[in-house]
Amino acid sequence: MVGAAAHPGAAGGRNLRMQTPLATGSRLKLVLTTLPDREGAERIAHALVGRRLVACASILSPATSVYRWGGAVETAQEWPVLIKTAAECVPALQQALQALHPHEGAWILLL
Repeated sequence: MVGAAAHPGAAGGRNLRMQTPLATGSRLKLVLTTLPDREGAERIAHALVGRRLVACASILSPATSVYRWGGAVETAQEWPVLIKTAAECVPALQQALQALHPHEGAWILLL
């Protein structure tokens, strides 16, 4: 059975019902990834929701990330994306994220 979630802020405050991949009683998962730009984050969020792999993808404000790459310490601006899904959707979600993400070997944190 497919659940429905209401998003009170959508469409000017109207209460819309969106079909989600969250089945009643399913184990819910939170996935975190980052994208190098807002446009890419929006493109991936729309693709995942459109494919019904996720209930919602929330694009957060940009963050400054400091990391080691190629032996050097780098700094870059990234857009974190919080992704809410059902446990049974995680394998397909991981495959989709790896295919859609602009970075080779994109990291995905599953909570």
